[in-house]
Amino acid sequence: MQISAKISEKLLPAAAQLGFCGTDESFLLYEQRERILSDDYAREMTALSQKIHSFGMRVCQTHMTFLPSHHPPMDGYEKYCAYFLPIYEKEIELTAQMGCPTAVMHPYFTEDAAESRAVNVHLIEQMLPRLESCGVILSLENIYAMEGGEAHHTTAEDMLYYAEYFRSPYVGICLDTGHAVTRRQNPSEMLKKVLPHLTALHLHATVPGQDLHALPYMAGGANWEEIGSLLRSSSYRGTFNLECKPSAKFSDEAAKLYYKLAYRIAADIIGE
Repeated sequence: MQISAKISEKLLPAAAQLGFCGTDESFLLYEQRERILSDDYAREMTALSQKIHSFGMRVCQTHMTFLPSHHPPMDGYEKYCAYFLPIYEKEIELTAQMGCPTAVMHPYFTEDAAESRAVNVHLIEQMLPRLESCGVILSLENIYAMEGGEAHHTTAEDMLYYAEYFRSPYVGICLDTGHAVTRRQNPSEMLKKVLPHLTALHLHATVPGQDLHALPYMAGGANWEEIGSLLRSSSYRGTFNLECKPSAKFSDEAAKLYYKLAYRIAADIIGE
């Protein structure tokens, strides 16, 4: 299994030398809707992917724009869908143009589970033609609510609902180990349940109630040896993707050492 991570543009050469196969690229924040939909942004992302490929790496997954759970909700799901559907369709196209197999999505959620599911089914039904024509898999991620609030789409069963509802090769699951721990869940047990539909990974460590995005073993709550064993014995063909990166305050040399440590930890987990 190959190893990918969030990697800043200036550190691509160092990451390639360390052995990283590719990157995890996030699209812009939801407030920047007009820029996301612009031709200039498409050219910018194409240029970035070309640079990544020039170092022998690839874009392994993209992270679609989302409304953070601690931001004020939009006034009703109709407004939410009207705002985000054009963004999602554009980002599916950009994902394909970057040669990337999957785009990770935070599902919509409210305090009402039935409404949350209905809105997501509605959105995904409209996205499926674009996913199919572009050859991109939608990977739905388990999420969490800030400050201990209620949230749906935080469990394996929540995510399996969509995989089983659509039964499409273009709808899969992204397991986020940190989000699981944040909600005081067991990432290994979640992984066992979602493995048949697993299409992406966000691997990082944290503690309950927080979302630290620390390197594996740097915080408790996950059995990394078991996670590695489960992945090795599975049919999962994606990357071991570390959703963590060095502080912007690190020097270039410190950042390179961070990635060196990150790669070594990941390689140990997967038995490389």
